[in-house]
Amino acid sequence: MKPIKISYDKYSHNQYKADLRRVERLLNDFFAIADKYIKTEDKNAYKGNLYKTFLTNVEAKYRVNFPIISVEKMCDFLEIPAHQLSKISTDVKAVNIEIDYNTLKAKEPDFSIYATTKDEIEKVLQLQPLLKELNNLLCSGKRVYPMDICRGLNNTIAYDTTENTFIPSVNYILHSHRILG
Repeated sequence: MKPIKISYDKYSHNQYKADLRRVERLLNDFFAIADKYIKTEDKNAYKGNLYKTFLTNVEAKYRVNFPIISVEKMCDFLEIPAHQLSKISTDVKAVNIEIDYNTLKAKEPDFSIYATTKDEIEKVLQLQPLLKELNNLLCSGKRVYPMDICRGLNNTIAYDTTENTFIPSVNYILHSHRILG
């Protein structure tokens, strides 16, 4: 049977957006600093480890000027904020988002919640006629108390306040104790 979309995980979507904005800001900060010392035309080359790749490129560019000292000492002499770059690199690595460093775009995952098993799909299909009638009642102009209806139906349906419609209850469909959206 084909999975049926029953809800949308708004919390995870908002968390993903916040993480994406944070990574974009961190990468912009990192490359703004790095560009002062080396050219970073292909930023995707830094994907493995931002800081280590940066140090490798610094060493390749400045080794002739500093033949016998370590890369860290080279950074000190060049007044490169290595600790700041290291911190940014660690923070980017901590957020688990696959992002293109050149465009700062990422493929957004699907945050929809689906009924996938036969029992779950049957529950959704059984609720569809009731949901259709209740949503028609909402549009009729009569006074309706959605939360009382949800409670009266033992929370087998839910009321989506953003769309002003009745929807299948995720907890009822999935037998989950998590409360979403």
